[in-house]
Amino acid sequence: MESFFGLVYILKYDFNYSHSNDLRKTIEKAINFYNTERPSFALNYKTPVQYKIEQGFV
Repeated sequence: MESFFGLVYILKYDFNYSHSNDLRKTIEKAINFYNTERPSFALNYKTPVQYKIEQGFV
């Protein structure tokens, strides 16, 4: 979670978005990446989606 907020901070201050929709789309892509593609050490190197499926939550 902390690394995601770090990414949002970088996006907010290091990039110039002309429209709020552009920033929103970038954040949506980042959320999708964190949930479906980026393995987490805390989840035994599984993505959150893989972990939830394995645990029977989905």
